[in-house]
Amino acid sequence: MKLSKETTQETMSFLNGPSGKIQVYALNNDKAKKEQILILPNGYGVLEYCKSLGGALSSKWSNIFIPNLRGQGLSDGELSIKGGSEDVKFMCKEIRSVHDGKITIIVHCSAMLYLLNLVHEKKFWLNIERVILYGYLACPAIHLDRFIKKTKKYGVRVKFNEKELWHSNSFKYRDIPVPFFVVHPLNKINLTRANKTQLNELNKYSNPCKILTPKKGYEILDIWQNHSVSNIVTNYYSPIIDGSMN
Repeated sequence: MKLSKETTQETMSFLNGPSGKIQVYALNNDKAKKEQILILPNGYGVLEYCKSLGGALSSKWSNIFIPNLRGQGLSDGELSIKGGSEDVKFMCKEIRSVHDGKITIIVHCSAMLYLLNLVHEKKFWLNIERVILYGYLACPAIHLDRFIKKTKKYGVRVKFNEKELWHSNSFKYRDIPVPFFVVHPLNKINLTRANKTQLNELNKYSNPCKILTPKKGYEILDIWQNHSVSNIVTNYYSPIIDGSMN
């Protein structure tokens, strides 16, 4: 992982998770403002976009964690909504066992399904400060076939099925019990995940704190992205995390 000049330590380690080992990238910057940030990659695991995001955030915030959930990367098991939810709970518990303060979760695209599966687990949310969703996926079920095909490219072992998904999920978001932000750049690929009408429906039925729609953003791809990541961190993530956008 490429680090910022201010980053003091970067590690890749394995934790003993609920269904075996979980591969975790962690960046620590003792000189930065104290904050615990958990980056949840989309279904393909920790690709270069996640690592560039971690590097950018580590110049501003103290503790950044990026896990490959079960079935992703070098982690054990098979990826499912229930299993991913268990791994997210485990990661938050591990972070809180080492660091004081609540956790900001930056979640990408389909990984939001794990958090939606936890909306009624009150104990989990006690440790969460806010959720930032990058790339709202309005209708997960219609993307399932494409998702399964692409997971093979990245070596992800998947146990998803259509019974776990739904064709319209905006109502699920209304139960998120912490401040919730959506950053949804209006580029071509993101508009296949959710168009403007679907974003309006999300805002109407689920009432997130803010839906932010920059013209450009970083791509959820296995490429390093300095400029586009820095733009989103500087203009969106940082104001949300430091409270100036609340």
